[in-house]
Amino acid sequence: MPRRRAHINADRTLGAVERRTNISVEEFRERYAIPGIPVLLEGLADDWPARRLWTFDFFRQNYGTTNVTVYPGPRKSAGHIVKLSVYLDYMEHTRDAVPDYLSRWRFSSRFPELAAHYQRPPHFPCWSDLLPRKLRPCWKWLYMGPPRSGSWTHIDFMGTAAWNMVFVGEKAWRFYPPHRRSPVYAGETNPPRPNPDMFPLFAEAKGLSCVQGPGDIVFTPSNWRHQVRNESCTLALTENFINDTNGHCLYAEPEDARECRLLMLLAQYAPAGTGLDDPRDSSRKRLHS
Repeated sequence: MPRRRAHINADRTLGAVERRTNISVEEFRERYAIPGIPVLLEGLADDWPARRLWTFDFFRQNYGTTNVTVYPGPRKSAGHIVKLSVYLDYMEHTRDAVPDYLSRWRFSSRFPELAAHYQRPPHFPCWSDLLPRKLRPCWKWLYMGPPRSGSWTHIDFMGTAAWNMVFVGEKAWRFYPPHRRSPVYAGETNPPRPNPDMFPLFAEAKGLSCVQGPGDIVFTPSNWRHQVRNESCTLALTENFINDTNGHCLYAEPEDARECRLLMLLAQYAPAGTGLDDPRDSSRKRLHS
């Protein structure tokens, strides 16, 4: 499915995320997963039934009466429940400056037929697959949103990495590496429009950016702060994962009982020699600086 867009860099003040086509598992591991470098991958999902089936009309016709939770704006806040068809109508017509966003829709347990429409690329194995089925976390979500929706800068939970696949629309990504946290202000600023008075050092932040379109998979390494903005009405799938390439990044917030239980399960079932820390170790915590 040849496709070339006029621009591939979402922010000219940042470097461009590398774009690779039909990369092997071995090369992906050595060049991107182990060193922890974002990359945009083409050609890994061309044979998925979801590439053909997953459109807004498909979800409206088959799941329009389903209740979904949408969130106002890109920051973490309380959501409200609407029918999917109602949200799709809103998404296609809204002119809101900060629109509602259908994010983190856990679809796979209620609609397993959707999960059967795609197959996780072998580039992203996950230790959660080693857990008994009833104990496995659901680390897969659907995202739908209009232009201007998205997320502010953040780090993914528990030190996991992620891959994101777009079916409809375009997303602009900005990435900031773990060793350059201070100018990003721990995710308090909005990269497309930072307030120079409140965040004077943000202009010095160095990172990478790209524009992702249909068929593209973006890899987000552990501990990279990243911000995502939908440039058009967008439908995307995300899965988070942990394996031998990023297991050293895994942590649990000490006050989060669910994360602590999951970390102990992963330590129990993960391959020997992974060195997973006890979640009660207070040194194993998210970096906020």
